[in-house]
Amino acid sequence: MKAGSTASNGTQSGNSTTASSKLIVGAIALFVGALVLHNILYGAAIRNEAVRLEAEVIGVETKEFCERLGISAGSERFAVCSEVLSDARRNEATRRAGNAAGIL
Repeated sequence: MKAGSTASNGTQSGNSTTASSKLIVGAIALFVGALVLHNILYGAAIRNEAVRLEAEVIGVETKEFCERLGISAGSERFAVCSEVLSDARRNEATRRAGNAAGIL
């Protein structure tokens, strides 16, 4: 009788573990699904806002940098200063990408 009782308890314990595992897997699947749905719904808007904010910050930095050199915004010299600064930023980005890839 003890043997039958033990087998019954062992089966219940196994079912409990299986149910817990299924619950955990289901919760993880639900969470991943929610992340995917969020990315589908809001991903493009978030990326667009990030690009807009980066452009705004770069514009402010460029204006401040060129004005520190005595070049007022809107002038022909400002356009040249802005372009030279853009070139420097591109070169820096290339160097960083190369360093990250282990090339340089």
